[in-house]
Amino acid sequence: ASELMSRQPRPLLAVLCWVVYALLLKVLSAKYSSFTLTYYAFVSGVIILFGLALTEDPLTQIKTMSAASGFSILYMGLFASGLGYLLYTYSVAGLGPTRTSATVYALVPVFVAVLAWLFFEQAVNTPMILSMIMVIAGVRLILKTNE
Repeated sequence: ASELMSRQPRPLLAVLCWVVYALLLKVLSAKYSSFTLTYYAFVSGVIILFGLALTEDPLTQIKTMSAASGFSILYMGLFASGLGYLLYTYSVAGLGPTRTSATVYALVPVFVAVLAWLFFEQAVNTPMILSMIMVIAGVRLILKTNE
């Protein structure tokens, strides 16, 4: 029980960090463009990660990295992270942090199901389709009622 209690603050701190990030984006988007905010967020992240990477013998890691790993890192950096955060920042500037977060996190299961079907030939059954329809309808309702 004590081990469980000692691990509880981590998810809460992650949520707190994301809340602070989203609220800062809203405030700063009045002064700076979404592209500028994303750029500085990524520069800060690269500096921090570069410092952490120095403890892991990065030259050996790069020399032994496969081409697939290199392409995966490029994809994650450019598209999943770079483009994703840029679009998120634009959305926070336009819709606000609450509506953006509600929309993004509500649609994650829908995208996972569609991508699993496309790339892994995962079967899509009736309950999944009905769930996706309900999620999309709920997001539509959230966006429409807050216009």
